[in-house]
Amino acid sequence: MMKTIVKSQGGSTDTTQDHEYTDWAQVKRFAEEMAAMVKENLAVR
Repeated sequence: MMKTIVKSQGGSTDTTQDHEYTDWAQVKRFAEEMAAMVKENLAVR
């Protein structure tokens, strides 16, 4: 399934190597935004 998706997007389908597709900086920003929303929500109670 992943090979089909990656191939359709022009990515490498070489299974002899590991490929990193996660934007970890974006994951961190998302987690920080979620934590801030939870903290804000708890403060409202």
